[in-house]
Amino acid sequence: MFNKIDTIAFDYPCQTNGTQDFIRKIPCPKNRICTDEDTPENLVPGYQFTYKLQDVYLPRFWYVSMVSCYRNTTKNNCSWVNNESENIEIEYDIWLVNGNPDSKHLNPFEHQFSFEDHDIFECYFTEIDAISNIDEWQTWPGIITCGFRLCIMVWFILEVRHTFQINKDRSRLQFLQQFGAYFLVWFIYLPVLALISTQFSALWKRKTILSEYMYFIKFSVRM
Repeated sequence: MFNKIDTIAFDYPCQTNGTQDFIRKIPCPKNRICTDEDTPENLVPGYQFTYKLQDVYLPRFWYVSMVSCYRNTTKNNCSWVNNESENIEIEYDIWLVNGNPDSKHLNPFEHQFSFEDHDIFECYFTEIDAISNIDEWQTWPGIITCGFRLCIMVWFILEVRHTFQINKDRSRLQFLQQFGAYFLVWFIYLPVLALISTQFSALWKRKTILSEYMYFIKFSVRM
């Protein structure tokens, strides 16, 4: 991991040509800022370190990793060495926020949410259990569940068709038509959403799937 980070990250005194501010040494001094924070005015008040990330054109996932290693600067080779000799328990309180903490009251519906959850709360005020973790339907148990659901749907269609053939009451047939249409939407929406979800990045998947789900709901209500 550090072989790639070393090509772009600034780390005094070994990587002074680095352009990205990625590395912090922990533990930080008690009640003081971390030693790598050379510009205290950029820190969020009350915190020992701050990472400011800005992706203007394309959103990305960012990760925070705590690794038990240190720079070996005794021979000026600046190599990373695994620290196995010390048993240290790190206490941390990291605040992850999607936006500028100084303007946290500007849009409270997006400030504490990750990018893939943006605009969801404004549009829909309830969480949909079936799509809360759409990735689970791309595992073998999920695929088997979707397949079983489709088998039941086929059986349901055959039974409705048989009922249509033996029943001549027009009002009852009209009821069965509406009943069958509603349940067909219920049967098919989950496999369709699971299939659609494979075509989108995780950053856009949640909003896309939720919007498609609401389209199915509106479609079934209008039928």
